Amino acid sequence: MKLPFKLPAFKLPSFGKKKAVEDDDDGDENWDDIDLDEPEVSNIAEESTDTEAAAPLEEEQETSAAASGEVVVPDEEGDSSALSELESTLVDDSGEEDDEDEEKKAARGSLLSDKKRLTILIAATVVGVLLLAGLGWYLFSGDEDGAQNAREDTGVPRFEMDIAPKERAAEAGSLNAISATEKGPGAGIVASASMVMAFAKIAPPQVTDGPLPAVQGLDLVEQSHQGPLPKIADDGRMPMQVYAKSFDAKDDRPKIALIVTGLGLSQAATDAAIALLPGAITLAFDPYAPDLQGWADKARKAGHEILIMVPMEPESFPVNDPGPQGLMTINSEVENLLRLEFILSRMQGYVGVVTAMGSKFNKDETQLAAFLKNVKERGLLFVDGSADQKSLAPALAEKIQLPKAFADMVLDTTPTKEAVDAKLADLESDVRINAVGVALIEAYPISIERVAAWAASLAERNVTLAPVSAVVDRQFLQ
Repeated sequence: MKLPFKLPAFKLPSFGKKKAVEDDDDGDENWDDIDLDEPEVSNIAEESTDTEAAAPLEEEQETSAAASGEVVVPDEEGDSSALSELESTLVDDSGEEDDEDEEKKAARGSLLSDKKRLTILIAATVVGVLLLAGLGWYLFSGDEDGAQNAREDTGVPRFEMDIAPKERAAEAGSLNAISATEKGPGAGIVASASMVMAFAKIAPPQVTDGPLPAVQGLDLVEQSHQGPLPKIADDGRMPMQVYAKSFDAKDDRPKIALIVTGLGLSQAATDAAIALLPGAITLAFDPYAPDLQGWADKARKAGHEILIMVPMEPESFPVNDPGPQGLMTINSEVENLLRLEFILSRMQGYVGVVTAMGSKFNKDETQLAAFLKNVKERGLLFVDGSADQKSLAPALAEKIQLPKAFADMVLDTTPTKEAVDAKLADLESDVRINAVGVALIEAYPISIERVAAWAASLAERNVTLAPVSAVVDRQFLQ
């Protein structure tokens, strides 16, 4: 049915499908206002003319509407195509939501792409840092042997120390310098105090002593879970007698027993003490040093009598630490006995023990008496290395008839040429009065150099060097 009028063109709002439907409803209201029962009668010719004249106008309106976004509803004859165009227009309007979805997807894709780029950047940075660290290690580690030779060629004395693991770092001035090669209670570090070049200018002794006998058989050894321990043989022989260095008992000259302590921790210092000092000088080894039996055999082969050191609790603990096997006043007697057995099991061939530190332990009569009793029962001699007049150890040792000696002084408390020479002069003066003197030194290069030079001319001054076993029980208690 042909409508007697044209529908006006209208704009479709851009609010999506819902708004378009509302607009369509408004159009329905316009249809309701039209009275279809009373059509206006007009001349057919006029109608035709109007129709033909309206055709260009309709095309012009449609063109204008398309340009301005308006939707034009045609007459009934073009109803089918007009509805299709209208539906197409409405569908196209809903495409705005699809565009929004596409924008969100694009945004998410961009975000994922940024994350991937960030991950790749982080991975590349980590790889670069690792490569730079490896290159730096390679460039700066260098040739260790070549670097050591270069340092030795300079002839400048050096001090070197291996770094301790975090869980067992050694305190300054302490004996807690434990072997890195040991396992169990002795695990720790080795401190190297000197280089070989520091001893290069020291002349060896002009007269060398013959080797001491090799360590003897099982009759002087007790096997334990700690290791081999010294014991008195069934026939009554004692380690302090069997392993002692021979000495002429008829020599009535004043006698000086020198003991070098702390050996085994520094290879250079230990080799120097063994090779550059006269055999009459006694060598004492630190129980925490590695390969103590190898050092003991080498020292005895060079003619030296040897001792094992027993670290004890000092007044300054924990600033100065006697180490994990040190004898402590707070321990039970059983615990201290087990620690002593560990120390005594480190090597064989020694004549006795010398204490280290111990300014607090030496004042505990109960603990000290138990320790000295165990030393005596194993056929060893005892040396109090504290050089402390308040120590109870010498008196308690005499009370139980334990062969004993005690340090009158430490020669290198100040390790300089002038200080060591002055101490040696004082020691020599004292022995001319007391007939016997005992002194300790560390294996410092200056100490070994000054003692070696002093010992070379000692016979001219009518004083003799003696192993510590030759002076036991000859000192006067004050």
